[in-house]
Amino acid sequence: MRRPVIDPDRGSVIADAAVASVDDHTDATESAAPVPPRWRTTPPRQRSEVLARALSPWPSLIRASGSGIADREQQRAGRRP
Repeated sequence: MRRPVIDPDRGSVIADAAVASVDDHTDATESAAPVPPRWRTTPPRQRSEVLARALSPWPSLIRASGSGIADREQQRAGRRP
């Protein structure tokens, strides 16, 4: 299911966004694999280091399309870029 994203300044549709139903959420939750025992016993600092390495490409991707992201967010909030 999708819903329109409205520009609050102009009242026009600027995009559409996916919307998950309760059933979608339930299906996703039930199909998720249980947390592996090794990860469950990994200290929080080590977990954060693993996640930081996994996410390391994101800053450069965001910078590469940053102005587009910022413009869209400003539009969504009703501000003119």
